[in-house]
Amino acid sequence: MSRLDSLDPFRLMTDRLALTPLRLNQIVRLPTAPSEVAEESCLAWDADAFSDDAWRAVRIKRIKMTIAPPSEYRWFTTWLIGSRAERRVVGCIGFKGVPDEAGDVEIGYGVAASARGQGIGTEAAQRLINWAFEDLRCRGVWGNPLKTNEASIRLLLSCGAEPIGETEHSWLLRVPRPAGHPE
Repeated sequence: MSRLDSLDPFRLMTDRLALTPLRLNQIVRLPTAPSEVAEESCLAWDADAFSDDAWRAVRIKRIKMTIAPPSEYRWFTTWLIGSRAERRVVGCIGFKGVPDEAGDVEIGYGVAASARGQGIGTEAAQRLINWAFEDLRCRGVWGNPLKTNEASIRLLLSCGAEPIGETEHSWLLRVPRPAGHPE
């Protein structure tokens, strides 16, 4: 077992990926010291790991995490998507808070351009969605990809999402809690 496999008890693993939830002090430091934060998770920083949208999400999460109870941080934080083979950050993923009154939570994600087209986003999203359904409050996970973002639409559909609506520019897609999952 490598150090990457045993680092954080809250790390979520797949065959190829390690999803690492950042702590508040890491979220605060991430914009100015991304390599340092990545190294704390035994990963190398990739310059294209975060898009401009991902950096905006980090700023919002930083504010939300300062007021969220620590027991709920994993619902608010950015999770680094790490390639286990390459030991580098290849993207980020996370929820936009705890499940709402209906039990739904919004997911957001981004994969580095250098890692796209390999199923990494889908694999990371499926793992994080499975983790969400371990919490009995969560009855569904939704996303609102732009209608022009075919890769994001495919990602959510691959995770079992169903269309629930649309806006002028985006689809509303929801992954329902699987049948047989504890209610």
